[in-house]
Amino acid sequence: MVADASPHSEQERQTIRTAHIELQVDEVEKQVVSFQEVVQKLNGHIYHYEMQSNKQAETSCAISLDSIHHSYQTHPQASMKIKVPVAKADTFVRTVLCLPVQVEQMVLDEQDVTDAIQLNQALNQGITGSFRMV
Repeated sequence: MVADASPHSEQERQTIRTAHIELQVDEVEKQVVSFQEVVQKLNGHIYHYEMQSNKQAETSCAISLDSIHHSYQTHPQASMKIKVPVAKADTFVRTVLCLPVQVEQMVLDEQDVTDAIQLNQALNQGITGSFRMV
């Protein structure tokens, strides 16, 4: 049996919750707007956003002696990094799972940082005492 060395109750603990979610969607631009709306409703914000179109399956076809027709398919991709209040993190995940998208990958992590914060506060206040090096 291992005793909990921390005197904090579960309600006093400070945690950082992180989710990494990869989705396959039909219309990237439309889903980006949907995500923006979801994040705003949860009092969150998007702090990083990228969108790109990757060319795939390029083909070339000679039309005449001096002309070539190039065609290719594009595969648009977007990535966002968002922050939502911890109290609304579960609501965000449930909302994402209810969207008309295919979840490719989902990883959820929770890190308890209560003890690290308290140690940092103690170090910032200074440690007093006498030390003897031998």
